[in-house]
Amino acid sequence: MMWLLVGVASGVGTLCRRNLTALLNKRKHFTHSFLATMIINISGSFLLGVFANNYSSWWAYPLLGAGLMGGYTTFSTFNVELVQLMRQKKLSLFVIHMVVTYSLGLIFVALGYWL
Repeated sequence: MMWLLVGVASGVGTLCRRNLTALLNKRKHFTHSFLATMIINISGSFLLGVFANNYSSWWAYPLLGAGLMGGYTTFSTFNVELVQLMRQKKLSLFVIHMVVTYSLGLIFVALGYWL
């Protein structure tokens, strides 16, 4: 039964990601499509830290962490965007995207964990 709940939570996380991506990409100041992915992954890291520290029961963390945040965050898209930036020879954007996402992701998961 738990696997079904985790799957539903993952679907909810995916819908949240899709809607937030669509909303962010409509903004004129989002000149690079990877900014939405960066915001989603960093905010997901923060929430995952909150869930890891505050909801560690046998059911809550798998449901919220693996399910909801697994569907919400999108590191596969992040990696595709990195490859696309390399192929387009936009190496400075490649480095910025990679360093900012991983660095802020670690910082924000720690902040969420210690709040």
